[in-house]
Amino acid sequence: MLIRRQENEYDYGKRQLRDRGVSRMTSPSDNEITPEEVRRIKIRFFKALPLYMAVPVLLGLYFSYAAGPGIDWKAYGIGAAGWTAALILRGPVAAIGMKLLPPARAQALVVASSGVLEEGVGWGLLAVAGAHMPWALSMGQGWAAIEVVYVIVSGQAKFSLDPAMMTTTSSPSSFSSDTS
Repeated sequence: MLIRRQENEYDYGKRQLRDRGVSRMTSPSDNEITPEEVRRIKIRFFKALPLYMAVPVLLGLYFSYAAGPGIDWKAYGIGAAGWTAALILRGPVAAIGMKLLPPARAQALVVASSGVLEEGVGWGLLAVAGAHMPWALSMGQGWAAIEVVYVIVSGQAKFSLDPAMMTTTSSPSSFSSDTS
């Protein structure tokens, strides 16, 4: 099912490129990105930065002024630390997967486990800290804010590389989270 979905996304991406007049079509095995494609992705990413940054700020303002108790900064920090821990937990999963499985299956394992790890850490933090609403809202704010910081930093890091060195890790749609 996952492979069929990736193939459909790849075919959709090829049609979009063709409709935009891009003559170079890539295949899943040909994972190089042209400098023109990098330029387009960069433009979209940097245009979206204000939106990325506005989400936690606007939600924080809403919770502070319109929805009551404000932000509990301890919970905010714990939420940020929880997301960071979930991100770090992907490393051992990736290492084990790469050692035991072929590359495509190892990548699928990391993708499949990332949601489970994030939700598991989040639920664990709520269970340990007590799940009353102001605490959960503040923890979620911290979780979201550090995730936005990660997207911005990783996007900056990707685009500071030489475009000739830019390659995707899976398919032509692997930058989709940075461009939408």
